Amino acid sequence: MQINCPYCDNSHLYKLKDGRFECSNCKHRFSKKKIEKSFQFLDAFINGLSPKEASAFCGATLPTIRSYFNLFRSLLPAFLDEIYQQERSSYNEYEEYLYLPASMRKKKECLIYGIGIIALYGNGGVYTLLMPDHWKNLDEETKKNPDFIQTLAHYYQWNKLVRIESYNTPIGAFWLFLEEFMKPFHGIKEEYFGLYLKEAEFRFNYTKEKQAHHMMRLWKSYLKQNL
Repeated sequence: MQINCPYCDNSHLYKLKDGRFECSNCKHRFSKKKIEKSFQFLDAFINGLSPKEASAFCGATLPTIRSYFNLFRSLLPAFLDEIYQQERSSYNEYEEYLYLPASMRKKKECLIYGIGIIALYGNGGVYTLLMPDHWKNLDEETKKNPDFIQTLAHYYQWNKLVRIESYNTPIGAFWLFLEEFMKPFHGIKEEYFGLYLKEAEFRFNYTKEKQAHHMMRLWKSYLKQNL
Protein backbone atom coordinates (compact mmCIF):
# COMPACT_ATOMS: atom_id res chain seq x y z
CA MET A 1 0.00 0.00 0.00
CA GLN A 2 1.27 3.46 -0.93
CA ILE A 3 1.63 5.48 2.27
CA ASN A 4 1.66 9.25 1.93
CA CYS A 5 2.49 11.74 4.65
CA PRO A 6 -0.33 11.53 7.24
CA TYR A 7 -0.02 15.28 7.88
CA CYS A 8 -0.21 16.77 4.37
CA ASP A 9 -0.77 13.74 2.09
CA ASN A 10 2.47 14.38 0.22
CA SER A 11 3.89 11.27 -1.49
CA HIS A 12 7.54 12.39 -1.56
CA LEU A 13 9.19 10.99 1.57
CA TYR A 14 12.80 10.67 2.76
CA LYS A 15 13.92 7.63 4.72
CA LEU A 16 15.92 8.46 7.83
CA LYS A 17 18.68 6.41 9.46
CA ASP A 18 16.44 5.39 12.38
CA GLY A 19 13.92 3.81 9.98
CA ARG A 20 11.41 6.63 10.13
CA PHE A 21 10.39 8.85 7.22
CA GLU A 22 10.43 12.60 6.76
CA CYS A 23 8.00 14.42 4.51
CA SER A 24 9.69 16.60 1.87
CA ASN A 25 6.83 19.10 2.12
CA CYS A 26 5.87 19.64 5.78
CA LYS A 27 9.05 18.10 7.32
CA HIS A 28 7.10 15.93 9.78
CA ARG A 29 8.72 12.64 10.76
CA PHE A 30 6.82 9.40 11.35
CA SER A 31 7.06 5.60 11.37
CA LYS A 32 5.87 4.30 8.03
CA LYS A 33 5.85 0.70 9.27
CA LYS A 34 3.50 1.54 12.15
CA ILE A 35 1.12 3.35 9.81
CA GLU A 36 1.17 0.50 7.29
CA LYS A 37 0.35 -1.93 10.09
CA SER A 38 -2.58 0.22 11.23
CA PHE A 39 -4.03 0.14 7.70
CA GLN A 40 -3.70 -3.65 7.73
CA PHE A 41 -5.72 -3.71 10.96
CA LEU A 42 -8.26 -1.37 9.35
CA ASP A 43 -8.60 -3.67 6.35
CA ALA A 44 -9.34 -6.58 8.71
CA PHE A 45 -11.94 -4.48 10.51
CA ILE A 46 -13.64 -3.41 7.27
CA ASN A 47 -13.82 -7.01 6.10
CA GLY A 48 -15.53 -8.08 9.31
CA LEU A 49 -12.79 -10.32 10.70
CA SER A 50 -13.13 -11.22 14.36
CA PRO A 51 -10.32 -10.01 16.66
CA LYS A 52 -9.00 -13.58 16.82
CA GLU A 53 -9.02 -13.94 13.02
CA ALA A 54 -7.43 -10.51 12.58
CA SER A 55 -4.75 -11.37 15.14
CA ALA A 56 -3.73 -14.44 13.14
CA PHE A 57 -4.00 -12.68 9.77
CA CYS A 58 -2.04 -9.57 10.79
CA GLY A 59 0.46 -11.26 13.11
CA ALA A 60 -0.47 -9.02 16.03
CA THR A 61 -1.50 -9.72 19.60
CA LEU A 62 -5.19 -10.01 20.47
CA PRO A 63 -5.10 -6.99 22.86
CA THR A 64 -3.54 -4.87 20.09
CA ILE A 65 -6.24 -5.85 17.61
CA ARG A 66 -9.04 -5.23 20.11
CA SER A 67 -7.58 -1.83 20.94
CA TYR A 68 -7.45 -0.81 17.28
CA PHE A 69 -10.93 -2.19 16.54
CA ASN A 70 -12.37 -0.14 19.40
CA LEU A 71 -10.51 2.89 18.09
CA PHE A 72 -11.99 2.37 14.62
CA ARG A 73 -15.48 2.06 16.14
CA SER A 74 -14.96 5.27 18.09
CA LEU A 75 -14.62 7.19 14.81
CA LEU A 76 -18.13 6.25 13.64
CA PRO A 77 -20.54 8.13 15.97
CA ALA A 78 -19.38 11.62 14.93
CA PHE A 79 -19.41 10.64 11.25
CA LEU A 80 -22.93 9.17 11.44
CA ASP A 81 -24.17 12.16 13.43
CA GLU A 82 -22.84 14.47 10.71
CA ILE A 83 -24.77 12.53 8.05
CA TYR A 84 -27.91 12.68 10.21
CA GLN A 85 -27.59 16.46 10.68
CA GLN A 86 -27.21 16.95 6.93
CA GLU A 87 -30.40 15.00 6.18
CA ARG A 88 -32.27 15.70 9.41
CA SER A 89 -35.45 17.04 7.77
CA SER A 90 -35.90 13.80 5.80
CA TYR A 91 -36.14 11.52 8.86
CA ASN A 92 -39.89 10.97 9.14
CA GLU A 93 -40.08 7.36 10.37
CA TYR A 94 -39.06 5.95 13.73
CA GLU A 95 -39.44 2.83 15.85
CA GLU A 96 -38.43 1.82 19.37
CA TYR A 97 -36.81 -1.48 20.20
CA LEU A 98 -35.55 -3.32 23.25
CA TYR A 99 -32.32 -5.19 22.65
CA LEU A 100 -31.68 -8.34 24.67
CA PRO A 101 -29.08 -11.05 24.01
CA ALA A 102 -30.71 -14.23 22.70
CA SER A 103 -29.90 -16.08 25.93
CA MET A 104 -31.99 -13.60 27.95
CA ARG A 105 -34.87 -12.98 25.57
CA LYS A 106 -37.18 -15.72 26.82
CA LYS A 107 -36.79 -14.83 30.49
CA LYS A 108 -39.23 -12.17 31.63
CA GLU A 109 -37.10 -11.30 34.63
CA CYS A 110 -34.30 -10.27 32.23
CA LEU A 111 -36.36 -7.55 30.53
CA ILE A 112 -35.11 -5.11 33.15
CA TYR A 113 -31.62 -5.47 31.65
CA GLY A 114 -32.70 -4.72 28.08
CA ILE A 115 -31.22 -1.76 26.20
CA GLY A 116 -33.76 0.60 24.65
CA ILE A 117 -33.02 1.89 21.14
CA ILE A 118 -34.79 4.37 18.88
CA ALA A 119 -34.14 4.10 15.14
CA LEU A 120 -35.03 6.86 12.69
CA TYR A 121 -35.10 6.49 8.92
CA GLY A 122 -34.50 9.09 6.23
CA ASN A 123 -32.34 9.90 3.20
CA GLY A 124 -29.19 9.17 5.20
CA GLY A 125 -30.37 5.66 6.05
CA VAL A 126 -31.02 4.42 9.58
CA TYR A 127 -29.90 6.56 12.52
CA THR A 128 -29.96 5.17 16.07
CA LEU A 129 -30.20 6.66 19.53
CA LEU A 130 -29.90 4.92 22.89
CA MET A 131 -32.89 5.47 25.17
CA PRO A 132 -32.40 6.42 28.85
CA ASP A 133 -32.27 3.51 31.28
CA HIS A 134 -35.45 4.11 33.27
CA TRP A 135 -34.91 1.09 35.50
CA LYS A 136 -31.26 1.58 36.43
CA ASN A 137 -31.93 3.07 39.86
CA LEU A 138 -34.64 0.64 40.93
CA ASP A 139 -33.87 -1.37 44.03
CA GLU A 140 -33.29 -5.12 43.69
CA GLU A 141 -36.51 -5.98 45.49
CA THR A 142 -38.59 -4.10 42.91
CA LYS A 143 -36.65 -5.61 40.01
CA LYS A 144 -37.48 -9.12 41.25
CA ASN A 145 -41.13 -8.38 42.08
CA PRO A 146 -43.33 -10.73 39.97
CA ASP A 147 -46.04 -8.08 39.51
CA PHE A 148 -43.51 -5.54 38.27
CA ILE A 149 -41.93 -8.08 35.88
CA GLN A 150 -45.36 -9.02 34.48
CA THR A 151 -46.31 -5.37 33.97
CA LEU A 152 -43.00 -4.75 32.20
CA ALA A 153 -43.52 -7.80 29.96
CA HIS A 154 -47.02 -6.66 28.98
CA TYR A 155 -45.73 -3.19 28.16
CA TYR A 156 -42.94 -4.41 25.89
CA GLN A 157 -45.11 -7.06 24.25
CA TRP A 158 -47.88 -4.54 23.62
CA ASN A 159 -45.42 -2.15 22.00
CA LYS A 160 -43.77 -4.97 20.04
CA LEU A 161 -40.38 -3.88 21.32
CA VAL A 162 -39.04 -7.38 21.88
CA ARG A 163 -40.59 -9.16 18.92
CA ILE A 164 -38.50 -10.02 15.88
CA GLU A 165 -40.64 -10.32 12.78
CA SER A 166 -40.16 -10.07 9.03
CA TYR A 167 -40.82 -6.35 8.84
CA ASN A 168 -41.33 -4.82 5.42
CA THR A 169 -39.67 -1.54 6.44
CA PRO A 170 -36.03 -0.39 6.41
CA ILE A 171 -36.08 0.01 10.19
CA GLY A 172 -37.53 -3.49 10.60
CA ALA A 173 -34.76 -4.82 8.37
CA PHE A 174 -32.24 -3.03 10.56
CA TRP A 175 -33.54 -4.73 13.73
CA LEU A 176 -33.01 -8.11 12.06
CA PHE A 177 -29.56 -7.03 10.87
CA LEU A 178 -28.66 -5.85 14.38
CA GLU A 179 -29.62 -9.19 15.90
CA GLU A 180 -27.38 -11.07 13.46
CA PHE A 181 -24.56 -8.55 13.80
CA MET A 182 -24.46 -8.87 17.59
CA LYS A 183 -24.41 -12.69 17.71
CA PRO A 184 -20.60 -13.14 17.45
CA PHE A 185 -19.99 -10.67 20.29
CA HIS A 186 -20.40 -12.16 23.73
CA GLY A 187 -20.69 -10.15 26.91
CA ILE A 188 -20.42 -6.61 25.51
CA LYS A 189 -20.09 -4.22 28.43
CA GLU A 190 -22.96 -1.75 28.66
CA GLU A 191 -20.63 1.25 28.33
CA TYR A 192 -19.37 -0.06 24.96
CA PHE A 193 -22.74 -1.13 23.55
CA GLY A 194 -23.28 2.23 21.85
CA LEU A 195 -20.10 1.81 19.78
CA TYR A 196 -21.18 -1.64 18.55
CA LEU A 197 -24.64 -0.25 17.77
CA LYS A 198 -23.09 2.51 15.66
CA GLU A 199 -20.90 -0.02 13.85
CA ALA A 200 -24.03 -2.02 13.00
CA GLU A 201 -25.71 1.16 11.77
CA PHE A 202 -22.68 2.00 9.62
CA ARG A 203 -22.47 -1.47 8.09
CA PHE A 204 -26.24 -1.54 7.44
CA ASN A 205 -26.28 1.83 5.69
CA TYR A 206 -23.26 1.41 3.43
CA THR A 207 -21.96 -1.11 0.92
CA LYS A 208 -18.57 -2.71 1.60
CA GLU A 209 -16.96 -0.36 -0.93
CA LYS A 210 -18.41 2.74 0.73
CA GLN A 211 -17.49 1.42 4.15
CA ALA A 212 -13.89 1.12 3.01
CA HIS A 213 -13.94 4.61 1.48
CA HIS A 214 -15.34 6.28 4.59
CA MET A 215 -13.18 4.33 7.05
CA MET A 216 -10.01 5.12 5.08
CA ARG A 217 -10.90 8.82 5.12
CA LEU A 218 -11.73 8.79 8.83
CA TRP A 219 -8.54 6.93 9.73
CA LYS A 220 -6.31 9.21 7.68
CA SER A 221 -7.94 12.21 9.37
CA TYR A 222 -7.35 10.59 12.79
CA LEU A 223 -3.67 9.93 12.01
CA LYS A 224 -3.18 13.50 10.82
CA GLN A 225 -4.52 14.85 14.12
CA ASN A 226 -2.92 12.34 16.50
CA LEU A 227 0.51 11.37 15.22
